Amino acid sequence: MLQVVYEFPGSTLTWSQLSSESYAGKGYGTLFRGTQGSLYVNRESMVLEPEGLAPGYRSEGEFFIRLEEHHTNFFECMRTRQLPAADVEIGHRSASVCLLGNIAVDLRRRLVWDGENERFVGDEQANRYLYRPYRAPWHL
Repeated sequence: MLQVVYEFPGSTLTWSQLSSESYAGKGYGTLFRGTQGSLYVNRESMVLEPEGLAPGYRSEGEFFIRLEEHHTNFFECMRTRQLPAADVEIGHRSASVCLLGNIAVDLRRRLVWDGENERFVGDEQANRYLYRPYRAPWHL
């Protein structure tokens, strides 16, 4: 099992990589466990336990966009200038937290992240993971 602990002001998130056939017969997905219950999410539905934990909770419906609908949603948003269901900022933040955990696992140590500047605090070795060398004459 692989495990990464994220410490935020006022809360802690523990991520674990586990292998499993399925959850509640729903197939592949993500399980969030909290102190009061759990939420399982895949591309088609959500399972909240215990039921009634979150007022207004919906297990299916308009919240979910099927994979093939992501393309349609993206092109529609190009025409209308609306934000897509999978906005680039949401994708960036979602991917970043995972990548930061991977860097900590690879370096085998605790890291401190400055989210505003998007740099590790006092750790140039970790910061080197954030960029790849560019071929001349390209640079950022």
